[in-house]
Amino acid sequence: MPLGFFTLGTAIGNTMGAIVCAYLLERFIAFDNAMERTRDVTGYIGLACFLGTTVNALFNVVSLAYSGTVAWDDLFSTTLVWWVPNALAGLVVAPFIITWATPSAIRWDAKLIAEAVICGAGLVGGTLISFNSWFVYGIQNYPLAYLPFPFLVWGALRFGQRGATTGTLLVSVLAIYSLLRGIGPFVTNTETDSLMLIGSYIGILAVTNMLLAAAAAERRAAERAVSESEKTVSRGGGGPDGFDLPVQAGRPAHVCE
Repeated sequence: MPLGFFTLGTAIGNTMGAIVCAYLLERFIAFDNAMERTRDVTGYIGLACFLGTTVNALFNVVSLAYSGTVAWDDLFSTTLVWWVPNALAGLVVAPFIITWATPSAIRWDAKLIAEAVICGAGLVGGTLISFNSWFVYGIQNYPLAYLPFPFLVWGALRFGQRGATTGTLLVSVLAIYSLLRGIGPFVTNTETDSLMLIGSYIGILAVTNMLLAAAAAERRAAERAVSESEKTVSRGGGGPDGFDLPVQAGRPAHVCE
């Protein structure tokens, strides 16, 4: 491909978006790749998925306008069309890669694996019914798009960010595949409208799942901290002022009773 406005703008946009977002995440959020804090998820959504993808889309569309491919009057609408796929990639694909490449605090055992298999089977079944309603005769006209949502919540609360991002990616792949085949609740008369609808749907699922998983992880961390603190105090490890407290009947006795 010859070097032109579009090629140059795309290269600059991709580079600038990534550099700016990485700097802001590290500088203001102290971003942790595990995304087990709500501040990490909120910062990632705001800075990477919205700010970074907007910068990228703007560079691409302005480059197209300078090259004469797109009219300047269509700048906003064209930017929106470019922004939606970029934002979906940031919400769905990138968190999946990041969380699976980062150690998780969740320890898997046979019981948890069996639960994950059941949850995954329900998620796949619910998604297939939602976007391929011919599987169950007579329900084509019902609003089934959010039938997979309970299984997504289950995965986010029980299996952390890995469960949340995997579930979102699975639903997104099945939903987009159904849309390409021309079936499902988001098929409209124009491709642009269908893209906006399915983009909003996947965005809502992704944001909700990541925030739920982060909130659940924070709660588990707080419960572990409280449990360890109680064990330390019960063993006579010391009171809040650094003085050892007497232990009576398996619990710290009050100094004054």
